[in-house]
Amino acid sequence: MQYLFKGRIAPVWLGLTIVTLLSWLISSGQDNVMKPDLTVSMAVVVIAVIKARFVLREFMEVGHASRWLRVLSDVWVVGLPPAILVALSV
Repeated sequence: MQYLFKGRIAPVWLGLTIVTLLSWLISSGQDNVMKPDLTVSMAVVVIAVIKARFVLREFMEVGHASRWLRVLSDVWVVGLPPAILVALSV
């Protein structure tokens, strides 16, 4: 158990938990009726992309992989929100 608090796993896990709760709060809104809104959808997508980068780097250990894999994963993380924005706005 002490291993968790010596490295970066616990702070990253705590950060992922916080941004998950944040995206839930953003998407839930003031009432229980689901109203699709592009701004809210993109905010949740951006938070999900940030979470994906943390998971890729810390838990899947892409941060210690070869340079091409780190660059490819970052390109995917940066390219996903514009692709989703285009898909949602069409």
